[in-house]
Amino acid sequence: MAKKTTKEPDPRLEILKMLTPEQKDKLLLKLFRKEPILMEKLAFEFFEDKSDLEKRRNDLRNQVDKYISERYLSYPTPGELMMNLRSISGQITEHVKITKDKYGEVEINILMLNTAFERFFPMLTAKVGRSEKFSEYVVKRTITILKLLEKLHEDNLMDFKDDLNQLFSHLHTYKGTSFLSNANDIPKSLEI
Repeated sequence: MAKKTTKEPDPRLEILKMLTPEQKDKLLLKLFRKEPILMEKLAFEFFEDKSDLEKRRNDLRNQVDKYISERYLSYPTPGELMMNLRSISGQITEHVKITKDKYGEVEINILMLNTAFERFFPMLTAKVGRSEKFSEYVVKRTITILKLLEKLHEDNLMDFKDDLNQLFSHLHTYKGTSFLSNANDIPKSLEI
């Protein structure tokens, strides 16, 4: 039988304990300047509650509405649309780092993809020859959503069923994503 070992304390933590409060404050300020997300995370944990989380989600919904629109795509192409999706995805990732909001991560990602298809389906269909990267991105994002859903409580599936089925319909209807969706076993509908 293997001998159980105890973990030795990290000597760097012992050094931190020896610092004066002023030295610790200086180090924290330096860290916050280098890692602004850490400051946001601490502010969220200590000063915000569930109503603030819903406000943050609503801000992300507004970003989806704003950036996936005609006024933010000067000359709509699949590539330009994909760049806006990536920008919003970065904001969603930052939101999750700050709040640990897995439910919101799934919700906003589904909203983002459905909005892109709903508003730009005619453009995507007309420019199908230039949409390979867009199609790959959307299918990969959908696979990520499905993996995230597996980690959520099964009751949450009901919350997302209609929106997911709408997304699946878009993926299997649009020529650019149809083949990739089938190849990656993305279902045509969610049966619960």
